[in-house]
Amino acid sequence: MTTPYPQSFPSNPDPGDSYSDGGTTFIYGGSQVGWYRSEIVLSNTDPIKVIQTPAFYGQAGRQTTGTISGFNAGEFVSTGLAATLDTGNTRGLAIGVDPFSLKNITKRTVRALVFGSIDASEGGGTNKLGIRLAKNGVQLPETECRAQTALAGGEAKLVTNWMITFAPGDEVALYITSFTSTNPITLGRGRLVVTKVQP
Repeated sequence: MTTPYPQSFPSNPDPGDSYSDGGTTFIYGGSQVGWYRSEIVLSNTDPIKVIQTPAFYGQAGRQTTGTISGFNAGEFVSTGLAATLDTGNTRGLAIGVDPFSLKNITKRTVRALVFGSIDASEGGGTNKLGIRLAKNGVQLPETECRAQTALAGGEAKLVTNWMITFAPGDEVALYITSFTSTNPITLGRGRLVVTKVQP
């Protein structure tokens, strides 16, 4: 469990900053969490140590259409479209350099499950589209998902998820392509969700 302490802590801390007082270490979990102490819980039946760490989760999405162009068939590119951060359900993350990404703004390394999805269409007949996750601009081919539109102009439902380790400052974004043509892709809706995986 975490226990808050009403003490005099350093001013203007960043999430993940630590402060030691009398042998006890406190961690700053952000403006909505404040300073807290991590406690070690020992089970009577299982000698596993459980250390609670600050929350790390968040989501961003886009519900308005946007156009992605300027790619070759099979070439994954950033959507270049802006997602909106759900600030009420986000801790330790923010929109990164890529406008459709989530970035670790804490000072610690965190392993998290990343879920991404895009509903997209492309003119010119039925088309096969694909998405991937990219970490700091480097694509992760193992996250690729493909789907084909059932009708000309219809939407493909593209979904991917993968466990990714976020070092401080790392960001993960959604990339997209068409395997059928170079016609512009229309993004109808998209979302990106990051949830910390407990150690």
